[in-house]
Amino acid sequence: MTFAVVVGFAFIANKAALTGGGLYDVLTYRFLFALLVLPAVLLIRKISLRIPKKDIPAMVLLCSTYNLFLFFQLIGLLSCSTIISAIFFATAPVFISLFAVPLLGERLDTVRILCILAGAAAVIIMIFNGEGTREMTAAGAFWLALSTLLSASHSILTRVHRGKFQPIVITGWIIISGAVFFTALLLADRIGGGSTGGFFTPLLNPAFFLSSAYLGIGCILISSATINYTFRILPAAKAGIFNNISTVISILAGGIILHEPLTIVHIICAAIVIGAAVVINGRKEMQP
Repeated sequence: MTFAVVVGFAFIANKAALTGGGLYDVLTYRFLFALLVLPAVLLIRKISLRIPKKDIPAMVLLCSTYNLFLFFQLIGLLSCSTIISAIFFATAPVFISLFAVPLLGERLDTVRILCILAGAAAVIIMIFNGEGTREMTAAGAFWLALSTLLSASHSILTRVHRGKFQPIVITGWIIISGAVFFTALLLADRIGGGSTGGFFTPLLNPAFFLSSAYLGIGCILISSATINYTFRILPAAKAGIFNNISTVISILAGGIILHEPLTIVHIICAAIVIGAAVVINGRKEMQP
């Protein structure tokens, strides 16, 4: 639930951050803010990010799926609306559950399958019931679909390697690799546009600074650590449903804080998503 609440307010933070910088700026600075705080967290927890050489390929794969998920989502957003992106992301728990059956040996009975599908459908209905454009291109849909699959794959890999890496170690590697990757991406974009200066200019905008700090410390450091911990102790299908709860919180927060349209349909669908999570997590373990 900590993960769901923190990520649920990311939509508002993203909106505020985009007033002072572009998508590349937002992605880059969220990782840089997380990188600034990471040493303090490691010092307090007395944890080292060192891992055995034989485990490096597994960690690289974990980091790659997370960072490429964000990168391809960014590419998809260049030609699709945020509403379409949210709809694609709402299907992630379905893929997590499907992948968990052959790769993790988890069991899905009829009730769980219906709850997962009902939760995803409720989120999609909530999104469609809101205002905003629904622009989509074939290329954008492809990148968003790939992004969703990578997000689901990262969740499964986190569960697969739960006994090998501590959640904060995975988070630390993701932050470092993401900071390097997206900083290089931003610099390449600036050079390609013929402007190499003003790298720190967005930070002069208070809304961008505060929002990027929240997205980095909250939505990268805290959310990554909490969801990695969740996938360590819960079966993937149980943990994955919290992705949809975060989307529900985003929509409700938009209605309450930003005064965006909020109807009875939103309330009913929110209840369905939360109910699905309660039912799935209230049932017995799905491990064989």
